[in-house]
Amino acid sequence: MKKMNKRFCQAGSSHIWLRQNNEAQLCCSLAHSVDDHMIKLEKTEDFFSLITSKQWTKKYRQLKKGPLSDGLCNICLTEDQKNNGSQRKKLKNETLNGSKFFLKIDFSNKCNLKCTMCSSARSTAWIKDEQKINNLVTDPVLQVPVFPYETLDDKWWEKIPLEWWKNLGAVEISGGEPLYQKEALDFIDFLSVNVPTCRLRIITNATLIDDKILSILNCFDNIGFICSVDAWEDNIYRYVRGDNYGIDVVKENITELFKMVKTKELGRI
Repeated sequence: MKKMNKRFCQAGSSHIWLRQNNEAQLCCSLAHSVDDHMIKLEKTEDFFSLITSKQWTKKYRQLKKGPLSDGLCNICLTEDQKNNGSQRKKLKNETLNGSKFFLKIDFSNKCNLKCTMCSSARSTAWIKDEQKINNLVTDPVLQVPVFPYETLDDKWWEKIPLEWWKNLGAVEISGGEPLYQKEALDFIDFLSVNVPTCRLRIITNATLIDDKILSILNCFDNIGFICSVDAWEDNIYRYVRGDNYGIDVVKENITELFKMVKTKELGRI
């Protein structure tokens, strides 16, 4: 039996978040204003050389023994207190006690929906409307932030050693809508061929499921989905999500996902 890894937290060593604007950061730093943990990359592929560098290793060496001194770890520690240590236990499970890598990826903010609660940060469909709002509002304080279309570099994964990918324990993919992004689909296809045993989790609005996507996803041994729906009645769904899709389409797609996932270990919707 493998000896338990006593590291306080796997962040920075075996768990990292790669974001659509080519920022690499600790898994938890999105929820905290700590710019020191958000590293801007010139190219997406550079995240590999970053996390294997002496500078990065030294920066997060402290996490072997305990929390970081700037208070960032309070996010996980607070969650641990509420749920009996479940937060860091989850990360240890995802990384198999640090022996595997857990990569979270936001591929882009490209999305096929324009949900009422969203913005251009997560849906490119809002860009023009937000620009119109800012043109009408003269007070800068009242203007809304407008995010351009941002995406990771194409085929960046092919420039990272295949042996590293084979040690990938888990990957979570989100967007935007990842299944609306060709590069994300190509990356999932790459994983299905080279690392079909990794735990794959996709955050999706479940509108774009088709036979080709199901065929690729079916190659994985361990797969789960977080389906963002918000309403189960068609009129409310269309009000929240826009009028391009009805809830019946989403229900059918989730049913198809369930047929595939229920035969997989730990699969869930």
